[in-house]
Amino acid sequence: MNTKIVQSSILLAELAEKKKKTCASIYPFEDLECGQSFTEPLDHLKLNSLRSIVSRRNKKQDKFFVVAVHEDLNLIEVGRVE
Repeated sequence: MNTKIVQSSILLAELAEKKKKTCASIYPFEDLECGQSFTEPLDHLKLNSLRSIVSRRNKKQDKFFVVAVHEDLNLIEVGRVE
């Protein structure tokens, strides 16, 4: 098999950059100081998505986030703890 590594096409590079901006702008992770949180209405699809995003961010950054579910308030809370 002769697989070659090549430079990504302009279209692929643009899509990757757009994906970065979209994910970053949906949730305010970068704006949170230690001890601050943001909330979203409880939705189990959104909950799974947020848990996945938090897990990836915790592996890549020196910041640490947690996800809490407040069923009585029908909210998902994402907080920065470190």
